[in-house]
Amino acid sequence: MATSNRTMGFNALMLVFMLVQVAGSASFPETAWAGTEIVRRMFNIPQLHYSANGGVPCIACTGVTGILEQLAQIDDGGIVAVLDKVCGYFPAVYQPECAALVKAFGPALIVMIENRETPDQICHDLLFCPNKTCHLYPLPKEPRVPHDYSSVVAKARDIFERGPRALGVPERVWPWNQVADHKPFFDDDDDWFSQAETLRGYDWRGADCDDHDPTIYPGRRDTTHPPEIDHDCNGIYGVDNVTGKSWEELLCSGSQHFGSILLGDSAGAHFHVPPQWLNASEVNADTFRNLLDILENELCWPELSAASGFTNNTWMGRPVGPVDSGYLRMRQDNLCVHRDYQNQAVSGARSGAMANDIVKTLKRNHTDHPVFAVYALIGNDVCDWRASYTPLDEFYKNVLTALSYLDTVLNPGSHVAILGLVDGRILYDTMGDRVHPLGALHGNVLYSDFYDMMNCLQISPCFGWMNTDAAIRNETSAWAAQLNNVYKQLIANNTFRNFDVTYFDCPMQEVIDLWASMGGVAHDLIELVDGFHPNQIAEWLTTEVMWPKYVKAGLVPAANPNNAKILSLFGDQGGYVPDQRNNRRA
Repeated sequence: MATSNRTMGFNALMLVFMLVQVAGSASFPETAWAGTEIVRRMFNIPQLHYSANGGVPCIACTGVTGILEQLAQIDDGGIVAVLDKVCGYFPAVYQPECAALVKAFGPALIVMIENRETPDQICHDLLFCPNKTCHLYPLPKEPRVPHDYSSVVAKARDIFERGPRALGVPERVWPWNQVADHKPFFDDDDDWFSQAETLRGYDWRGADCDDHDPTIYPGRRDTTHPPEIDHDCNGIYGVDNVTGKSWEELLCSGSQHFGSILLGDSAGAHFHVPPQWLNASEVNADTFRNLLDILENELCWPELSAASGFTNNTWMGRPVGPVDSGYLRMRQDNLCVHRDYQNQAVSGARSGAMANDIVKTLKRNHTDHPVFAVYALIGNDVCDWRASYTPLDEFYKNVLTALSYLDTVLNPGSHVAILGLVDGRILYDTMGDRVHPLGALHGNVLYSDFYDMMNCLQISPCFGWMNTDAAIRNETSAWAAQLNNVYKQLIANNTFRNFDVTYFDCPMQEVIDLWASMGGVAHDLIELVDGFHPNQIAEWLTTEVMWPKYVKAGLVPAANPNNAKILSLFGDQGGYVPDQRNNRRA
């Protein structure tokens, strides 16, 4: 099962641990404090990566403590006032966890922050960060004044080690445990389409217009239903009284209907953590208004992505920038493909996970329309924190396995585009000397500091490229280039019954060049919190760069001449939010 390792420190200790979904062991060395295991159980996190240097618990503690310190400097009441009201910033459903953490750690934090300890030192004293050499914030210029915190730390441990239930934390099922199979959580007819927005619902694949009939869903071609039933959920239904034929037949049967599919990683899923969550000057009672929605979408925004974007989201913390996508371009050419999109991207996905797991969660079979699918794993096969790249022969096997599976479920005439791995050296070159949101108040944390801290803790999203060592960055890009050559060799050596395959280089450099021609600079295109993923502007420009290439390669069908008629008869075709009446009848 593929899981996300794109986790950062957030604004309250409870929030950080809630967001953690990382690969690793749930067991800890004997030297590790049992409180980290209690946090894992409190939020029912299946796996929590703990390295010898502290791992996720350490960066969580450090990031949160840093923000609490900054909030205390902004608030006239200091740290006492901040801890008194911080839980009120979160939705009520999450406040018991927050209150439990404040109860346990609050007294210790008050003493330590008032003594002007650095966040790194505080988390070391609280036993979350055993290795003092791993630090996010600048080391103190003056020698540290010794303080004995053993009593307050012991009290915190005593309170917290009573366990979640003793602290008044209710049992609950958290979002990350509901969609571990990458399928919709709410799906009454088990057709892998949903009428819910999040939890792998219609933000990820087109909305089901009848969740009680598994033969009705977006992209369905063959049907035994009468024409009054919108069997493919594209909003076109009913009969023309003049000809007696169904509108679906008259307006769509002569067009080339291609569904839009993405098989990808966190970049394709459009991973985005709201930067205001980490910026003390922007934290207020409205900051976390959509926290639950964002968590239920795995900190991803597929509805705004280059592959499957279709709407302008209004959630607090949403990515900012224009929305355009391959799906919208396909729909512009043929309104009959309305709602026929699937974004099967998973944070942390590598070629092995795609071949063995993710590709099998695509819903397509021979009763459905052909597709235009994009296979885009742009970095994780060279990003492992142990700098252990996927071997060339294994990569070949993985990709071939995934494509061979597609050949069993896609209809003839489909197209597959493979996007190569990115040259990720752009990350450090662009972001290294810029200020990270965790240091926004004082300008004292650079992305290079953030990268070094994540590497020291052995939890970096991409050790190879988020690295101060240029030789390691160059080696990582060299291996990525070899994997891209494997793609080309595989395409040359294999043919598939139901689709053709075309390779394209990752468009990131072209996106940067296009943005520069508009007066922008490269750092405008990188996510602020992780300093790793393409942001909303980059997602938009990716479509601007790639769509003409797809057209030139003959992967895009001709426009449907009936679009104007469809628009006049069916308007917005029901939009994207499912009609609660289900199957509207003429």
